[in-house]
Amino acid sequence: MMRNGFKWLSFGSVSLVYSTMIIGVYLSSIHQSLSCPGWPLCPNGFLKAPEPSYIIEYFHRIFVVITAGTIYATATFAYARIKTLRRLTILAAFVVSIQIVIGALVVNSRLDIRFVSLHLPIGVALFGITLLTFLLFIRSQPTDALESYELK
Repeated sequence: MMRNGFKWLSFGSVSLVYSTMIIGVYLSSIHQSLSCPGWPLCPNGFLKAPEPSYIIEYFHRIFVVITAGTIYATATFAYARIKTLRRLTILAAFVVSIQIVIGALVVNSRLDIRFVSLHLPIGVALFGITLLTFLLFIRSQPTDALESYELK
């Protein structure tokens, strides 16, 4: 049961990183990256409904919170129970922390090109780390077909 939980947690990390990246790229493509100029919260705060002018930016930030929480949970789980993936998941937690700081700098610097040009590649690296974590974990697990074959 524990192994299945980690599988879904690490898959959730990969999926959320990818989704957050897609929302961020879409946000840039519609030129709304500064539609919510304050960081970390938009003008209406966290719990009030966002205004239409910054709804995509609002959802991007919500996804960041959920994604970071999932990555931190994955790292905590691996640190406690899956020794072979400790370093990789801690790396993911470190990289998502850096990504959050760079995202804050992107907003607070009003899209300074130095920070903007770092933000996407760090996200791509984070996606690679979380994908590698998931694939290494899946690879280390015996499949049901192999288990039933070995029992015969």
